Amino acid sequence: MSSSGRKRSRETGVVPGSVRELFEQCSQLERKWSRASIDRIKADLVDHLTFRGPVFDAFSRPKSDSASPDSELAARYRVLLNAFRDATTDERLRFFALWARAELNILPKDSMGSEVVERLSAEEKKRVSKIPLNDLRYAGIVRAWLPYVDRLFHDAKSVSSSLGESLRSLDYDQLAVEIFTTKRWRSPIEFICEWLAGRGGIQKEKPRKDPDISRTLRNAYSRIFGSGAPHPPK
Repeated sequence: MSSSGRKRSRETGVVPGSVRELFEQCSQLERKWSRASIDRIKADLVDHLTFRGPVFDAFSRPKSDSASPDSELAARYRVLLNAFRDATTDERLRFFALWARAELNILPKDSMGSEVVERLSAEEKKRVSKIPLNDLRYAGIVRAWLPYVDRLFHDAKSVSSSLGESLRSLDYDQLAVEIFTTKRWRSPIEFICEWLAGRGGIQKEKPRKDPDISRTLRNAYSRIFGSGAPHPPK
């Protein structure tokens, strides 16, 4: 972190890498998503659906018989080569885009050119164009809080007693802790939707027919990313 970044952390009292910092990051992402134009939201979603996906979840966590860096690297590239072997030309281009983005931080348009990106994303553009405006925004807001809630679920597993008190001591949001401790949650997505509904402040593009905002958020996320969708990388 730069000296200016460390200075801002001291001024705000937020410790780098802390639960509070993660909360602020996710809150900022939610605000950004809430204020973004519909065209920007659609473009982001098309990019996610076309060039980010479960193939890289497996690729990034390969199996190997040795813990050495060389063995891990070899295992990663075996996954990539196996994917290439059975893929069509366009699928291979997509795998390449995934690899370039994850390993080299190169955007698809920079690694393959705009024309190829347009062709590979054509079907997803059609799909996204049919999604209701509210769903686009709701799904993005839910997605924004996944890193925070994933960490909450992880920390909760390591608590041996007094769950609520332990989570509050880690500086988790008070309402989030209250809702989290009411029952055993089936998934982070279910919890996020209930928490955001209880918190309020969810913007909408059009009036909602369903007054249950938790169910509305959950359905929007499921329709776009799928109920078992992998957590998209940031």
